Amino acid sequence: MGTAPEDLRHTSAEAGRAPAFADVFRAALAARGLSLSAMKRMLDDRGAPVALTTLSYWRSASRQPHAEKQRHLLAEAEAVLGLEPGVLSALAARPRVPRRVEPFSAFSDVGEEGEALFAEAMRVLDISPTERLRELSQSFVTDVGVDGYPRRSTVRALLECVEGTVSRVMWTAPMESGGADAAQLTVLAGEDGGQWLDPSNRLKAVAVQLDPQLEVGDTVMLEVRTDYLDGAETEMGMGVTVNRTAQKVINWVRFHPDAVPDWFLEIETTPMGENRRLRGLDAPTSIHQARWDFGPGGIGVEWGYGEAPDVRRPGGS
Repeated sequence: MGTAPEDLRHTSAEAGRAPAFADVFRAALAARGLSLSAMKRMLDDRGAPVALTTLSYWRSASRQPHAEKQRHLLAEAEAVLGLEPGVLSALAARPRVPRRVEPFSAFSDVGEEGEALFAEAMRVLDISPTERLRELSQSFVTDVGVDGYPRRSTVRALLECVEGTVSRVMWTAPMESGGADAAQLTVLAGEDGGQWLDPSNRLKAVAVQLDPQLEVGDTVMLEVRTDYLDGAETEMGMGVTVNRTAQKVINWVRFHPDAVPDWFLEIETTPMGENRRLRGLDAPTSIHQARWDFGPGGIGVEWGYGEAPDVRRPGGS
């Protein structure tokens, strides 16, 4: 049966502090008479390969292993060192649970009616409350057809549970002027847990069933594709909204080579207000926006043909 090194318990008690990871690791190495090179070979043989520099960092307290990401490696290290299961993992680094903040609404531009549609979709599809999640990253890729309107959009998001548990999340295709029934939602990562179309035909939503459900600190990848079929009343624009600060947000719009727009308007919205500016393409047929540590808020691009809007006048065209 594994033990905690006796000399470590005495040293920690004399110092009047709880043992740190490096303390336990160094004492266990000494108790077993292992060099770092010998331990590396033993871990490699047990199917837990590790760099020698990583073990050196652990011993010197320069770095700590991640309790979740390196769970298997830590378990094998405990076995090699003759420690009780969980001794090292209990002292390893764990992700910080972010503080809760009020979410930024993806429907803030359509008022209370849009909020009500979103809430009804969540109720019908039995979706976990949005305040339990935050987006660590979100990337949006949109392909625009020869008519100048979006034809396909794919979202890839890394979500983290920050409160309670989460078993179902939702993605929506809002159409402010109607025609949401012509938006086809396809879940590419996860299980389609059912779809809902509101009676006014302005919002289509799909539930993504998570297995297993998320606990605080757990993450999951979400990938959903939206195909805008004939009849979908889309706008010449596309954007991404995050309800809390995200590490990375990307909006990439790709245009048909035979119908590249004449102008492009970049929009950034935060609780402090909205900024709009004209800009050009990043490549011959595409434009992208990228933000780090951004949110809550949204970024988006509008485009068109002919004369560009006058951004000096609110709502100018």
